[in-house]
Amino acid sequence: MPPPSRYKASHLFRLPQLGIHTSRHILNDPTVVHDHDFFEVAFVTGGAGVHVSASGEQQAQCGHGWILAPGAWHAYRNCQNLEICNCCFAASLLERDLAALRHDAGANHIFFQGPLALERRGIIAFNSPTNSIFQSWAALHGSSNSLICIARLLLFLGELATSLPVPHRAPLEKKRHPAVAEAVELLESAMQEEWTLKSLAGKLHLAPGYLARVFKEATGLAPIAWLHRLRCERAAQLLLQTDLPVAAVGVRVGWSDPNLFARRFRASYGISASQYRSRFRAGEN
Repeated sequence: MPPPSRYKASHLFRLPQLGIHTSRHILNDPTVVHDHDFFEVAFVTGGAGVHVSASGEQQAQCGHGWILAPGAWHAYRNCQNLEICNCCFAASLLERDLAALRHDAGANHIFFQGPLALERRGIIAFNSPTNSIFQSWAALHGSSNSLICIARLLLFLGELATSLPVPHRAPLEKKRHPAVAEAVELLESAMQEEWTLKSLAGKLHLAPGYLARVFKEATGLAPIAWLHRLRCERAAQLLLQTDLPVAAVGVRVGWSDPNLFARRFRASYGISASQYRSRFRAGEN
């Protein structure tokens, strides 16, 4: 069976060095379950449908939108002239051309410290007046000059941040330890291995306690807890995208014991893996 689809920046961005892509689609057919190795902002400007993600099912109507970090999966279905505007940008831009977002409390919380921080693989749903966001998106969509593209992307993301709730006091940002990104890459590339904190720390030449501390500071989770969440997310993709038996899905993500897989998946999603597959394939509310 093929793995869940992953859309890659190397195939999407017409100018890889720029790392920005905008598009507009009208959907009447369901899309495949997919994730990306870049950020995506998607919002509805017309029609209706259902948006499916690790967070469950949500109605997709005018004004609804989603911001997805790299690694977060989603799909659309029950589409009736569902009009979607997309803005995709490379994660590397946050450390370069979009670094100014760190100085805005809302954007800083969303992209650098909150649910969309790279290691958290999060997704944010929003419901916002369409006109202001669409006008900002349209200006970006019509840009051809690289410098103007970056400037308009900053304006678009800043406009988006103002429509989302932010903690009254945004916490002071702490510099992320480079070992966190290395640990994430190791876990993602070899999730089937029987990782322990000790074996992961050994690969990174760090003391286990130190790795646990810096990893939790960056992601909010201990390394092995983060791995469990990663495995559940990938399992959810496989359940929707393939016809693999449930037990085989567990093996594919690193849980060869069906009982352990069943417990972990239920703890993460509140229902069994077979119920999850049945509900989201059949469109049960």
